[in-house]
Amino acid sequence: MTLLLYVMRIDRIGWFKRYNYSNLSFIFSTGSILEDKERREESGMQKFIEYFAKQKTFVDLVTIFVFALGIYSMVNIQREVFPNVEFDLLSISTVYQGAAPDAVEKLVTNKLEQDLKEVTGIKKMTSVSQESLSVILLQVDPDQTTIEEAKSDAQEVVDRFIKPDGAENPNVKTIESKLTPTVELSISGEVDENILRDTAKLLGKQVEKVKQVAKIEYQGKRDLEIRVEADLEKLSAYRLSLSELVRALSARNQNIPGGTLESAQSGRATEYILRTMGEYDSLKEIENTVVRSNSVGQVIQVKDVAKVSQQFAKETIKYRTNGKPAITLVVLKKEGGDSIKAMEGIQKTVDLFRANLPPSIEVSVINDLSVFVKRRVSVLTNNLGWGLVLVVVILAMILPFRVGVITSIGIPFAFLGAIIIFYF
Repeated sequence: MTLLLYVMRIDRIGWFKRYNYSNLSFIFSTGSILEDKERREESGMQKFIEYFAKQKTFVDLVTIFVFALGIYSMVNIQREVFPNVEFDLLSISTVYQGAAPDAVEKLVTNKLEQDLKEVTGIKKMTSVSQESLSVILLQVDPDQTTIEEAKSDAQEVVDRFIKPDGAENPNVKTIESKLTPTVELSISGEVDENILRDTAKLLGKQVEKVKQVAKIEYQGKRDLEIRVEADLEKLSAYRLSLSELVRALSARNQNIPGGTLESAQSGRATEYILRTMGEYDSLKEIENTVVRSNSVGQVIQVKDVAKVSQQFAKETIKYRTNGKPAITLVVLKKEGGDSIKAMEGIQKTVDLFRANLPPSIEVSVINDLSVFVKRRVSVLTNNLGWGLVLVVVILAMILPFRVGVITSIGIPFAFLGAIIIFYF
């Protein structure tokens, strides 16, 4: 149509120019190129279709193979709420118990930030200093380094860091979604906290045996701690300072290697490893620790100036289930684990464990994320089924029924083919 209008316009004007001929020849050449290309594409596609139309047995075998492998992949494929994602983030956390935010920032965060500047590939550094805790987030530039190399470099910097007295060693870890919570289990009841802790630990050991489970994290399970409460009046009476009491406890509570000792008995050489075992095993050992002694054998022990007791750590968050004190077990699934299969194994373990519990202790399943996976799989299969039915019905109204059924096979064929690609 464009060529025809162009020629009519030239006849009406009655004059020609050189570039008109060149444009005209360009249109002719372009049109012929496009026609040849379309002819070649149609010829190639036609040959492709003709080949499969002639090889009926081969087509049937390919179809059966895709359906069989697709069904196998669909049954065994990993089902998860969200896919595993790497965020290119490193977290460096340091616990400095009892320190104020200003002290945490000055003694830990600022010094670590200064040292971490030498790590290659850090795109952004963010830090948070709060009471008893310092957290530094490092955003890694994937164009400059990998997350593994950045973590290794950061760990080397952290290992050289001289932490203040009372601070724990900084912990370097990668932020990723490999280990994702699958479900939370709650142990609750109006019973002694020690009984609740023991029950939670016992259930945790049973759940960890499930094949798909990676580890268990406890919430609401307070740690036991030893408290030495000094009496200031008694310290003054014995002319002792609080620092002397602390030094005596620190010096006693140690295991010190002593090297090796070689001995030859009955012509046989024997080597012994020497080690001084000084760590406390009981409250009585702490009470009997000597703080000071004199030349005549008189000693001042910890029990003379302080009270030693074992208590739970201070409760910062209260956990309750159905109004009762509770300990929550957060179950983390393995990276390659299936959420639905993991939950099935956990549920069997919980049912067996619940049968042996007294009526005063309850086990509750909360925040079951596998429910969402089941819903999504159900929606997917229902949509596939109804879509297939509607296609068969509509095609049967237009085409012969047999042709419509054969044509509709393309829907599950494409779906199962995609599942095979995702699985492998």
